[in-house]
Amino acid sequence: MHSDTSRKRTHRKAAAPRQGNQGRAGVIGLGLMGSSIAACQLASGHPVIGIEADAARRSRARRRVLDLLRETVGGWMALR
Repeated sequence: MHSDTSRKRTHRKAAAPRQGNQGRAGVIGLGLMGSSIAACQLASGHPVIGIEADAARRSRARRRVLDLLRETVGGWMALR
């Protein structure tokens, strides 16, 4: 059994996106999950490269990502 004083809690700050190749994200497949991942990465400040073979899906993904980003920015602005 551990006493409360023996437990150490560490708190870490979120890392800022790195410059160069280390801060880039690639998403293969831009369906619902891929476009959501891309939007999260973009909202975090990372450049994203999305790959989708189907032209219609690419078009829908672009709109979906933009809508998600608008919702995210709108949500952040409402919290201020």
